[in-house]
Amino acid sequence: MRQDNSALKFLIVIPAYNEEIFIESCIDSLLHQTLKPQKIIVVDDSSTDNTLKVLAKYSNHPLVEILPSNIHSIHQPGAKVVNAFKRGLELVSIQDYDIICKFDADLEFPTNYLESLNGSFLENQRLGLCGGVCSVKKADKWIPETLTNLDHVRGALKAYRCSAFKAINGLNSQMGWDTADEFKLRFRKWNIQVIENLQVKHKKSTGASYSKTYFKKQGKVFHGLRYDVLLVCIAALKLAISARKMFGFFQCVYSFFNSKTMKIPYLMDKQEGKFLRTYRYKAILKKIKF
Repeated sequence: MRQDNSALKFLIVIPAYNEEIFIESCIDSLLHQTLKPQKIIVVDDSSTDNTLKVLAKYSNHPLVEILPSNIHSIHQPGAKVVNAFKRGLELVSIQDYDIICKFDADLEFPTNYLESLNGSFLENQRLGLCGGVCSVKKADKWIPETLTNLDHVRGALKAYRCSAFKAINGLNSQMGWDTADEFKLRFRKWNIQVIENLQVKHKKSTGASYSKTYFKKQGKVFHGLRYDVLLVCIAALKLAISARKMFGFFQCVYSFFNSKTMKIPYLMDKQEGKFLRTYRYKAILKKIKF
């Protein structure tokens, strides 16, 4: 077990909603790390299953704090989980920690996970956000998920340097937060790292509970991220082709324009939005190899 002067102080907050099947393996994998966290806060987000009963096992553990919730709301990707995360942060003074982690409850971490993050944060003082790679089980093998590029730390396993987290004023309670945070960091010259060989078991399929409205939600996200029309069309077409649902292209584009009409709040300011668009277009041109 590594716990010396080079060990950063890790705070872990886990929002949990109906995770009775997975939450125990998640917490146990974090308690058995080679580098121990200073605190693990589990926020039960009004679960209707036996999540709280499972969590009772940890009620007297010195590293674990359980925060039950009486706030009842519709399950929404983005807003609900971030609000639960924020409630967990209210229990502590974040300046007492070096690294703030938002972890999903359906993950199982390798024993060297925090130690690997610790090494990356120590090596690069401008590293503001770091994480491993989510993997899913297929035919008895755990293989990396390919939902996003390797320049993006998945929302399920974000680890922020405290000073970087404060520099972007924390997280926005709106779907798209896990892209906005990264571009806000990049805009402020913070680095982002995905550790490709650090695989985390993701026990539950991504987005399973809201797949029917996926394209409409993505259109809303693109608006929040200040995409322009061309960028929306490119992104919507890519999503539609990947899902083999071409009608999704039109749903996504319509939702984007409808979000503008409804004046849905932006996730980023104008300068940050311009920075994001430039970054995206450069990535597209690089793939085309002009």
